[in-house]
Amino acid sequence: MANIEEFSIESERELGGGWRSSPAETLRGVLRFLRRQGRVIVFTTASGVTLAGGCLLVTPPSYTSSVLMVVDPKRVQMFQPQQETTGETPIDSTAVDSQVEILRSENVLVPVIRELNLAREPEFAEKGLIEAASALWSVFSVRENGADFALSRRTLHMVEDRLIVRRIGQTHVIEASFRARSPELAAKVANAVADAYVEDQLQAKYDAARRASGWLQERIAQLQYQATAAEQAVFDFKSKHDIVDAGGRLMSEQELAELNSQLGIARAQVSEARAKLDRIQAIINNGNGAPVVALVADTLKSEVVTKLRSQFIELAIREADWAHRYGPMHLAVVRLRDQMSGIRKSAIEELSRLAETYKSDYDIAKAKEEGIEREIRLAVARFRDANRAQIALRDLESAAKSARLLHDNFMQRNMESIQHQSLPSADARVISPASQPLQKSHPKIALSLVMAALGGSVLGLAIASYRDLSDRVFRTSGEVEEFLPTGCVTLVPKMRDGQTKVRPLESACENSRRIESSLGAERLIMESPRSRFAESIQSIRLGLERGASTRAGKVVGITSSVPGEGKSTIAACLARTIAQADARVLLIDCDLREPELTRTFTPSAEAGIVEVAKGLLTLDDAAWRDTGSNLTFLPAVVQSEAHPAELFVSQEAERLFARLHELYDWVLVDLPPLAPVVDTSSTSRLVDEYLLIVEWGATKIDVLHRTLQTAPQVRDRVRAVALNKVDLDQLAVYDGTYERYNSKYYRELA
Repeated sequence: MANIEEFSIESERELGGGWRSSPAETLRGVLRFLRRQGRVIVFTTASGVTLAGGCLLVTPPSYTSSVLMVVDPKRVQMFQPQQETTGETPIDSTAVDSQVEILRSENVLVPVIRELNLAREPEFAEKGLIEAASALWSVFSVRENGADFALSRRTLHMVEDRLIVRRIGQTHVIEASFRARSPELAAKVANAVADAYVEDQLQAKYDAARRASGWLQERIAQLQYQATAAEQAVFDFKSKHDIVDAGGRLMSEQELAELNSQLGIARAQVSEARAKLDRIQAIINNGNGAPVVALVADTLKSEVVTKLRSQFIELAIREADWAHRYGPMHLAVVRLRDQMSGIRKSAIEELSRLAETYKSDYDIAKAKEEGIEREIRLAVARFRDANRAQIALRDLESAAKSARLLHDNFMQRNMESIQHQSLPSADARVISPASQPLQKSHPKIALSLVMAALGGSVLGLAIASYRDLSDRVFRTSGEVEEFLPTGCVTLVPKMRDGQTKVRPLESACENSRRIESSLGAERLIMESPRSRFAESIQSIRLGLERGASTRAGKVVGITSSVPGEGKSTIAACLARTIAQADARVLLIDCDLREPELTRTFTPSAEAGIVEVAKGLLTLDDAAWRDTGSNLTFLPAVVQSEAHPAELFVSQEAERLFARLHELYDWVLVDLPPLAPVVDTSSTSRLVDEYLLIVEWGATKIDVLHRTLQTAPQVRDRVRAVALNKVDLDQLAVYDGTYERYNSKYYRELA
């Protein structure tokens, strides 16, 4: 058989992965919880209400008076730029919250305490407390006014506790409420707090303006000295570096601009002279008639060149005409050509003289250009030095300008500070003064009782939940199936005191070896076979029969986790029930340490299972038989020298139980509990299966779980579990199924 964890998995598989509670089932579960723990919840709630009522009776009434103030956004800020006449300086949420904390500060509350003499008010300081504080400080304090200081501090803490300052929503309105036993005192203190707050703001602004004015004057003197020094430094620097402004430009810069203009003109002249020289040199070097025909512009101004050119052109025309008429080799044509050659030679000589003139002009223009370039280089050097000096000069001028601007700004702020100091304005004003309240504010009886009831209910629910969760005992068959390796076959009801008493034997003959019903539970089965108890024993029998083995007889060990769970009673009743069905039943008392069945049925027995197992007696000699059925009982006589575990693992015990399989249909063995001793674990070779008895509401789940874990040979053979001593009246608050079905059915049977 699977262990506990495997059984839980198998159960979930059989149920299709578990089931979810419906809302109605959840509601019924909550109602069952309230029925189980209702007394605790009711008691805790009633205690809370009673305690609150007692506190209300001894608590003196108090009154609360409130004053409303608004933080005015139209205030002048000294170190901010001036707003337009129609604008307002916005106030953020943080500023308003800061004002709330200022209202609760000592700077506001201490003047109120002194002005109203609150330290001597009866509700703030009792006479005995004053005298005790004075005596204490006179002994331990080294200050002269130590008692007064302690009293004032205590009064301050009490005023802070009774003063409530809050911001109303997201507005700029602040509400200050004060609670006192006297309505007059409450209104007086609230108004005094508002007045002290406004006065504190005025004084703070005046002090700030006065300190700012003094600091500004010192700072202005420093800035005046710094501005003057910076301006003097600018003047000295200009004088040292000969820096003169000319229309916003330096002299070196203007000089360089003029030289650049002259250089441009000189370079144009050089280019023109060079062009003329190159042209006339090209004409001269061309040869033949080119120098006479191709002239430059300046040659036209020469009368010699003009005359020669005219003669050359005239002869050229005549030479061409005569050559056409008379032929190119005619004497006249040849003469004309000679004349033209002479004119060309004269023109070349004249052009050579002009070329010398052009060369002289070119050299002069070139020299002038080079001179201007040298002057420009010197001017550039001077300009660079002036630029470097100008950079330093700009820094000095910037520092002087900043110093002067800062000085002027501080002068303006100083004037504003003087004006603000003469007429300071507070940031807040009272819009609704406090008045004497007509009704008390504390204590609020209805609210206090409701809160006490709610608190008591919550505490009661917490205690009830803890008690319910810490109730780690078996209450329902579902819990048995959840924590044990097999299902719960039945719920055995708890017997009344009169039903569990042992009655005297009807047969007084001790040598007859006959037993008769002496247990009240057995008589209940015979006298009321359709009672709840009898039906539960029948359920155990049916549960064991469903798992019957294929062997001739069946040996069932009946045990429990701890003593006192009723296993012996269940064993006797089960044996009686099976015997009434004409089955051969042998009931063996194998609890050799505490043989409860032997004391009940055969208190005079002198031999039993130990003697039969050892072969000292036969089964017939040691067994006792019932007068009205096939029930046989084998008692157990305690022997101090015999150890039960050694007896159960012996070969003689195995042979005995093998023979009992053949002689009886059922062999029921009453075994010791599992937790205290190991006797039951040693019977695994003798017993086919086990019936585990669990006491309802008493057997601890953890104890039984650990017990089965230490006895795996027993745990794997547990065929059925019976929940014994069930309180049927209380079962309904734990098991909803029983409440809806079983109770009605059994009432009809009754």
